[in-house]
Amino acid sequence: MLGDGAVYQPQGHAPIFSLATTRRFLQIELNWTSRRGTKDGQKTPDNAKDVCKETFFRFVYTLRREDISKYLIVNVDQTGTVLVPGGNDNNYEIQGAKQVPIHGKEEKRAFTAVLSVDLGGEVLPTQSVWKGVLAASLPTIAASEEAKRRGHRFGLNKRTYWSSFETTKAWIAEILLARRERMIRIHNLSSDSKMILYLDCWTIHRSKEFREWIAATYPFIILLFVPANCTGIFQPCDVGLQRLFKHSVKQSASQFFVKHVQNERLKGIAPGKIRLPIKLGQLRDQTPTWCTTGVDFLNSISKNDGDNSSIGASAWRNCRAGPWNLSYGCITSTAAINEWFRLSPEYRAKIEGNQPLPREVSVGNPGLDLVEDEEVAEDGNDDEDVPAELTRSVVIGESLPVLPSGYSISEGRLAYNEEWDETAELQSDSEVESNDF
Repeated sequence: MLGDGAVYQPQGHAPIFSLATTRRFLQIELNWTSRRGTKDGQKTPDNAKDVCKETFFRFVYTLRREDISKYLIVNVDQTGTVLVPGGNDNNYEIQGAKQVPIHGKEEKRAFTAVLSVDLGGEVLPTQSVWKGVLAASLPTIAASEEAKRRGHRFGLNKRTYWSSFETTKAWIAEILLARRERMIRIHNLSSDSKMILYLDCWTIHRSKEFREWIAATYPFIILLFVPANCTGIFQPCDVGLQRLFKHSVKQSASQFFVKHVQNERLKGIAPGKIRLPIKLGQLRDQTPTWCTTGVDFLNSISKNDGDNSSIGASAWRNCRAGPWNLSYGCITSTAAINEWFRLSPEYRAKIEGNQPLPREVSVGNPGLDLVEDEEVAEDGNDDEDVPAELTRSVVIGESLPVLPSGYSISEGRLAYNEEWDETAELQSDSEVESNDF
């Protein structure tokens, strides 16, 4: 069929074909090619650079006016996380096919992980939001005890697993304010120090009820908003955290299943009779560990020493608008302050006023559960077997001397090559290595 394709046949076992030979079979015999799953994308506005620059100078103005510590400036965002992570966004399909379905994309059992990071670069503990009314819909006390000790929290939404007005209020009270009190104590800040909460333009965030509740309950919190449809380029959680967090969760889930299979095999259970632990309760009780592992990874330090080498700090620094970025050093730089005074009086007056939002909205009943109306940022094309360190290096922009076979960097993302390339991707039939089997 394929001539002298590379094959390996251990004694007493069926033949095993190399990855290279398998790919050739799929392409040549079945006319399949690796294709990315089809999905509508969100368009970044044409004036993105201008509105992001305006937001940057809102930071410059606010920090200069209020003298806010970088440890009291926090970006928060929610990201949907499936309980049984699927593969990457590629699948084999007939060449020329217009639609490319992805197995596992229909997995609906999920929770929301609310991620946040301060301008100093530290990622805060997560809030996990689950669909349900009773505590039985949350991870058990035993499963979540260690995560709670480390500051992670869990909430319920009776209609969906997305955040709601009530869970957002709980996140502020239980995680954001706990962070504020800790930073005031550690860095000897004034007890009445103000802080900035940097939010996207989600319906609840920009609602009149939420903004009035913040002003009345926590007058020391200043709300700044990511420009509409610019989360992918000017929101730190989107730019540098969500993809890495989901990659960590995917790896943790894969390790959980692999360990289960290994334990079952040690008990003498035949491979065909092993049943994976995919019941909701079984998976839900694993998520506290997955979340703490993900945050620990995000708070790990890259190879270079110094405060700016953390993943969190890189996420802020990679939010760019022309020559400016959202790092603390850039916001408070002499160049930024000098540029502020060179801006026209009309431009400065616009920034000093209320930040315009896409439209005035009301959530009506504050208890109403509203699903996230901004599309969740794509979390890359990273298989669970891609080393986490490699994914981190791509996200924060470190130079990479070598990429794994079959992968390339495209627009800052680690992507699997979509087209079959015999010279770059396939091993010769005489050079099959043991790790192919």
